[in-house]
Amino acid sequence: MKGIHLFVFLCFLKPCFSQDLLFVRSFYSDDFSHWVLQDSNHVELGSIQSFQSFKTVRDHWNIRFGESSGSVKLHWKENPNEWDYLFNQISYYAAPVWPKQFDKWRITNNSANYSLSYTVDNEGINWSLYNSKEEVIAFMYNEYSRDLRDWIVEYDAQKIDPALLLFGVFLSCRYSTKEK
Repeated sequence: MKGIHLFVFLCFLKPCFSQDLLFVRSFYSDDFSHWVLQDSNHVELGSIQSFQSFKTVRDHWNIRFGESSGSVKLHWKENPNEWDYLFNQISYYAAPVWPKQFDKWRITNNSANYSLSYTVDNEGINWSLYNSKEEVIAFMYNEYSRDLRDWIVEYDAQKIDPALLLFGVFLSCRYSTKEK
């Protein structure tokens, strides 16, 4: 009887700790200009794709998620590490906290500040997106150890706006695989 009570308790407890997953995969194995966003059943939800016309600098990206779309563009042509993002009429700006150091980012919009940072451990690269209270609201890591082509994003859809989540995913993919 205790087993049944424990099972019922765990079934009701699960929604309290639910975590949404998003899989991010490089479309090509040797090129990081096109990413596919999938759910846990491998159903395509959207994409992040570089929009370039015979340029080596990828300064304009398109993001599609479901029926919504947006774009990421360089803020300054002279500084290839500051970005403007517009998705569903929501805009964000991102820049490294320290110039030319890409392990910590400041993301802002008109109403809030966020930060994005990465760490490296034995398993690979981990990115964490924090709200203004320094609480983790999304976490991204390599699906396979140190393989930059496949990522898993854990987040709680109740606590993060999809526009912010996708911008964090863009920056994570872009600066994990940035051409040197």
